[in-house]
Amino acid sequence: MINKSKKKMETNFIKLLKKKRLNKITVKEICEKSHLNRGTFYNHYLDVFDLIQQIENNLITDLEKKLSKYSSNELNENPLPIFKDLLSFFYKHAPIISILLEKYDESLFQKKIIDLFKTRALNNWRISSTNNIHYDYFLEYVIYGCLGIIKKWLKNNCLEDPNSLALLLNNMVTKGTTFLND
Repeated sequence: MINKSKKKMETNFIKLLKKKRLNKITVKEICEKSHLNRGTFYNHYLDVFDLIQQIENNLITDLEKKLSKYSSNELNENPLPIFKDLLSFFYKHAPIISILLEKYDESLFQKKIIDLFKTRALNNWRISSTNNIHYDYFLEYVIYGCLGIIKKWLKNNCLEDPNSLALLLNNMVTKGTTFLND
């Protein structure tokens, strides 16, 4: 029952967030749309800001679990599987992620994603022989480039299927502009 109530409130909160700014959404509105009382809301959240924070943190935790499966050797040999995993994750959570990345400028979600990728890349995926400054530049290029493409994809309602976009990202990262000649 607890998870069902929480899920109901999150779903209705996301619907409200599509139409209104965060600071205009009230606990009362969320509860009315969810057909739950305010006590149920406060059993799970401190306020609306805590609700969005928990949603963001849960998404980041799930994303981190996906990333932790990959070693630097696997990524160097074939990065396509991580792109497929990531895009299926973004596709699955597209309604909320698109809001968090595009419409909700008070969110720190994009910064959290970037920090997660940077931390993972610097601590787990770095190739030991890599020149630090070149690796850092490459990392910025890949993270911001991929995130920009994902944001555009979400904004276009995920027109391409996740696997096709994963292949595109893989080719861009591994082949640069030469993939355009294929």
